Amino acid sequence: MAAAPPSHLQKRVSQIASGKTIFEKPKSKRGYQGGRKVPTKPRLDRSRGEKADSSGEGSIIADIPKVAKTKKPKLTGEEKAAVVKEKEKAKAAAKAIKVQEQEELKERKRLLKEEEAREKQKEKDRAEVNKLKLDKKLSTPEMIVDLPISIGDTTVDTQIRECLRKIGVEISSYQSPVLNLIKWRRKVNSRFNAETGAREKLRVKEIEPEKHVMCLLSANEFVRLATSDANDVGQHLDEHVSQIRSVFNDCQLIYLIEGLDAWMRKNRNAKNRAYQAAVLGQPDLNALDSTVVPDPGPKRRKPRVETVDEDVIEDSLVRLQVMNRCLVHHAAATVETAEWVAHFTEQISQIPYRYEQMARESTFCMESGQVKCGKDAEDTYINMLLANVRVTGPIAYGISARYPNAVRLHDGLEEKGPTALEHLKKSANKDGSLGERNIGPAISRRLHKVFTEIDPSSTDI
Repeated sequence: MAAAPPSHLQKRVSQIASGKTIFEKPKSKRGYQGGRKVPTKPRLDRSRGEKADSSGEGSIIADIPKVAKTKKPKLTGEEKAAVVKEKEKAKAAAKAIKVQEQEELKERKRLLKEEEAREKQKEKDRAEVNKLKLDKKLSTPEMIVDLPISIGDTTVDTQIRECLRKIGVEISSYQSPVLNLIKWRRKVNSRFNAETGAREKLRVKEIEPEKHVMCLLSANEFVRLATSDANDVGQHLDEHVSQIRSVFNDCQLIYLIEGLDAWMRKNRNAKNRAYQAAVLGQPDLNALDSTVVPDPGPKRRKPRVETVDEDVIEDSLVRLQVMNRCLVHHAAATVETAEWVAHFTEQISQIPYRYEQMARESTFCMESGQVKCGKDAEDTYINMLLANVRVTGPIAYGISARYPNAVRLHDGLEEKGPTALEHLKKSANKDGSLGERNIGPAISRRLHKVFTEIDPSSTDI
């Protein structure tokens, strides 16, 4: 009796009978996407050099003939050395190019940095040049004072030089065409460009003459010029002015007269003594000539004092200022003369900067301190009302009690007309308590015109 087949064989037989495949591989992730089978790449049949096709046909790769590999010929020692040398040359050339590129990059960075530094320096110089030197300490060192040789080795020359040295002014001497004539020069390092509206720095400093000259005169010299011709008062003084104008035609002439007030006092005292002697019937010994009346006593007679009509001196001063358009200033002593020369130097140094400041302002120049500023909005509003003519403190505070700001005041004046303020009470104090007196119709009409007028040329206030 034959032995029964194993159980696993029976199982396979039953599977074949039912139509199932004998070998069924378990499903794996490879080759499946979303529960469906994805065709895989054909396997390479290494024995024949083909790829397995799904249809069982051979791949076209099998038809391509194989190319036999050729071996490179071996290089000799010289050839190897030449190849190595060529590689080293190429490497050195590449390195040189890289170094050159780095140097060029560094040079470009350096030039760019220098250009930025130059631009910053230009901006700094431009800001420094366009800085208004309204401080005398900044503008005075630009000045050069030319002192005439005619006053050399004198007290006034020594004191003028000492005063100018203290303020840092350069001093030089020159041969003046007219005695005791001082002039000024300026060291210029920038020019004003009208196109850009700013100053531009000059490469080389220039020295330009100023438009002012000063003539130093003592009281006796001025009196001699004023009284040199009795028929035509001031004729020689006019000639003196004309002589200076012929040399400095476009300059402003300044006369600094030393000791004229003291001379006028002495002249007035001499006239009073002569008048008293004439009234008392006594001879005026000062007015007598020593050649006519001999000295009877042992005492020496006082020298004769000549008197001059004060009107002649006053007319000469007025003529000098009005007709000849000269500036006249007085000094009491030599020390004061030297100080005034230094003061004039400081003021002349600021002239171009003052004009430049006025040119930059669109409407007017208002320096600090000319207008009283308020502590807050209310105080500023009160100061604005006080700036109007005939508006006093009680009126301003009375208006602010009814109209606390300028907008409400303008609206009230437009709504109620010129009589809007005439019935308001004046303020008794700053706390806001009102008094018994009204502001009045005149002030009301004036403020109404000021706050509501739209014609800029109107002066009817």
